[in-house]
Amino acid sequence: MKKKIFIVCTFLISLQTFAQEQATQINFFKGTWAEAVAKAKAANKPIFADLYAEWCGPCKFMSKTVFTDKEVAEYYNQHFISMKIDAEKQEINLVQSLEISAYPSLYYFYPDGRVLTKHVGAMKAKEFKAMGETAVNMLEIGNKLPEIEKAYQKNPNDMALTAQYIQALTMADQTQEAMPIAQTYLAKLAEKDLVKSNNWEIVSRYVNDVNSREFQYIINNAKDFLDAYGEEAYSKFVVSVLQEKLKLTIASKDEVQLAVLKKYYVQFNGQMGGEQAPQFHEYTIDALYYKNVGDKTKYFEALQIQTNKYLLKDMANLVPRIFEVIQNFDDAAALTQAQTWAATALKAEESPVHLFTMANVLLKQNKKAEAKTYLDKAAQNNNNQELDQYIQQLRQQIEAK
Repeated sequence: MKKKIFIVCTFLISLQTFAQEQATQINFFKGTWAEAVAKAKAANKPIFADLYAEWCGPCKFMSKTVFTDKEVAEYYNQHFISMKIDAEKQEINLVQSLEISAYPSLYYFYPDGRVLTKHVGAMKAKEFKAMGETAVNMLEIGNKLPEIEKAYQKNPNDMALTAQYIQALTMADQTQEAMPIAQTYLAKLAEKDLVKSNNWEIVSRYVNDVNSREFQYIINNAKDFLDAYGEEAYSKFVVSVLQEKLKLTIASKDEVQLAVLKKYYVQFNGQMGGEQAPQFHEYTIDALYYKNVGDKTKYFEALQIQTNKYLLKDMANLVPRIFEVIQNFDDAAALTQAQTWAATALKAEESPVHLFTMANVLLKQNKKAEAKTYLDKAAQNNNNQELDQYIQQLRQQIEAK
């Protein structure tokens, strides 16, 4: 009798332990994609899919530390049908249709298998849980969208209803439809109301023109928005608008607008406490612009002046600048300048990185023997495994030439 009681108790403890383990990790569905969709439809739950590769370090990080987080596991097990898909081996048709190009790719789907939203790259547990909550909210608001749209159509001048409709369209990933409505909504707002939280959500997504009233007010009253939302949110907004302006300026080859862009870029960097002189940032924009419009002369001129004025004592930026020249220029004058900069770096410190940099410049000039000398010296003094791989790759290039 005692033996039977012991066996039953042991079994119950095992069940309890198993249940606890299940609660502290996401329960990933083991079937096919088609079976997961069928299960999601039956349960009326969205699908979460972790598309990973076996060799991917960030994927392993998420599996080990994020998918086993207690709060994450409880939320995802309650709200999702979850799958792990080795994107290089499994569900190839699905992977190809999603055009996966980086790992991990974290996808959220409607119960019928349509894409709801996605995130590329690893996240920490708190961010990942928030991403899941966003996906669930998107699904819920998407289901209510027809009702919200009907109410908006009856009274398009109701500002609160309009804001709700914009939010619903956004959450349903219908940003193109929301754009003109958002622009009309924002135009009706008093400038001082742009900082309000419900309006900031619309501003940060739908304002994309540096010449707009909204952007000009925000950048000229940066302190209000920095105090309300912090540097990260403010910076993300301003940079996205400036990047959009840069794309348009490059496409139109409009140097008048280039000057406008530089003005705002300098102003923004001053707000963020940048220590560099305003002209430093102007050269940064010039280099990006002339590189992309194909004017190599002015592109190199911007790099050269900026580097000689501001970077000769800044090794953290001087070395990447040398490699930028190696990668983008073939003419003798540019490579001679790169060699001079590499010599400056070596004079500051004869480190393996600086020796390796000089070897790259010399090889680009087809000076194989000199390049090999510097590379051998870099290898002798190096104890960095990652740099060693680059040294071996460069050695192979020298031997192949």
